[in-house]
Amino acid sequence: MVTNILVIGLTQEHAGKTSLAQALLSYFSDQEQKTCGFKPFSGYNYWYHFDMAHQSLSEGRLYSRDITKLKQHSTIETPIELVNPIHRLWNEPAIMDSLTTIPPFIMDRFSIFQNNILKNHLLINQLLTDQLPQKYQKRLGEKEYDLHYIDTIQSMNSIIQSYYNQAIDSCYKQIEKKADIIVVESYADNALLPWKTLSQFDIVLGIKPWEIHRYDPEKYVKAVQLSKPVSAWETSTKKIVDLLKPLEIFKQKPVVSTEIIDKLKEQIPEIIS
Repeated sequence: MVTNILVIGLTQEHAGKTSLAQALLSYFSDQEQKTCGFKPFSGYNYWYHFDMAHQSLSEGRLYSRDITKLKQHSTIETPIELVNPIHRLWNEPAIMDSLTTIPPFIMDRFSIFQNNILKNHLLINQLLTDQLPQKYQKRLGEKEYDLHYIDTIQSMNSIIQSYYNQAIDSCYKQIEKKADIIVVESYADNALLPWKTLSQFDIVLGIKPWEIHRYDPEKYVKAVQLSKPVSAWETSTKKIVDLLKPLEIFKQKPVVSTEIIDKLKEQIPEIIS
């Protein structure tokens, strides 16, 4: 049976999710377990994270910087799109028409594993296509993507509802066949993504500066379900803090970046015991 570990951020930015996920993967990999990191949904801003945008778009691809770090500590070899099924390229919101209801993103890449093939798709916001330079559009055009163009919130929601659950479920099931340990890293401060396949976990860890919180997995899922509005796809970890107390809180101290993973690995036996 595969062991699923969920890592969530208790702050919106710089919580330390990726560092903790790397430490977990490295710890179990050292024990000769078959490990894999999984980031169901990710995104970065084209302006503020241009280095990463340039790197992936120059390859004609879209993927998370975090998942590249998780793959370094995973023992299972997978296409990067399989372990990062959905990635969003955000635009700078300031240039958006205030009357537009579509979120300010340029495009999504989503990937579905079907009939033994990983098929990649692009959901393209026609209102912001011109924000992406032709050189990147050309590289994307050289790849085999199924294209979905949207210009209304209704058309966007239709594609999301039709494909996004399938993307995450189909990719996860392929990883599940090969892995002993799957470390699932959430996005920003999202408490839990609404994918049915990822509704049960063996270990749930929340992280923020100075602290790592361990939660009862079953109670955690129930707390998220209680706090999530019916119409929402996700909920913030802030909303569940009042509903659920952690089983235990582990203290952590700031360390230089080159030592973060090793220092966290030293705490893993105590955290997961």
